[in-house]
Amino acid sequence: GRNPQTYLNQDYQPYAPAVPGSPGIFFGVGHKFTDVGQGVQRVFTRIARGHWLYMGQYQLQQDRPLTKEEWASIKPEVRNTWVSSLSTAAWGKRVRLCIALRKRLGRPPSSAEIQAESGISGRTYLEITQEEIGQAFLRGEETISVWVLKCVGYNAEFQR
Repeated sequence: GRNPQTYLNQDYQPYAPAVPGSPGIFFGVGHKFTDVGQGVQRVFTRIARGHWLYMGQYQLQQDRPLTKEEWASIKPEVRNTWVSSLSTAAWGKRVRLCIALRKRLGRPPSSAEIQAESGISGRTYLEITQEEIGQAFLRGEETISVWVLKCVGYNAEFQR
């Protein structure tokens, strides 16, 4: 059978489960996070570089995105980690694309405009700066998606 697993790095996930069985919150970006929230998943939290601890079997329930006030209240180191990665990572392309379209159009882009733009091959939008990304989140133009993690079991056999 399929055993989906989620790995939570506290550099990005300040509310990851801290001890096995404890609840947590998972942050993500983008609208194509299809694997998240599909059934029960094994969850691991990074406790040190290269060291991950099994936290248990978790149900992930999507919640509303963070408000701009909630985003602003998160530790600057965590916000900076997100912004830095979003500025260069392939998984940050959609955020960069939306910021580029907003700049070009002078307004929020429509879903159709985002879809059309994302079909242009080879565009990476790496010209969008960390400053522009950080400001877009602080203004609420871009948001962090949120999933609530609830422990529904612990596989002691797996932990061994």
